[in-house]
Amino acid sequence: MCQEEKKNGKKNTPLVGDGMPRLLTGDEFCNQVSEHRRVAEEEAAAKEVCWIEREGRAAAMAVWKEAEAAWLKRNKERRATYKEEVRLWEEERDCAKLEKC
Repeated sequence: MCQEEKKNGKKNTPLVGDGMPRLLTGDEFCNQVSEHRRVAEEEAAAKEVCWIEREGRAAAMAVWKEAEAAWLKRNKERRATYKEEVRLWEEERDCAKLEKC
């Protein structure tokens, strides 16, 4: 959502950008100024929401990484146990082959 707003919105649009003189106390210009301020406040609020969402995602990612680390550790232990059991079984198998012959 935040990235979509970045792509669509224009930033730093000047109120008096054409170099022509303006009546700064006129109703039209005052309306443009108030609209410009309103848009700037909305952008600031949207930016704040994006930061809050980012912090939430970072916290969720930290929890997930912790759970993943525990899961990987458990799998590593299981894999080591399995390899040890296979090694013992192969020793027994080899011993049984020697006794059979």
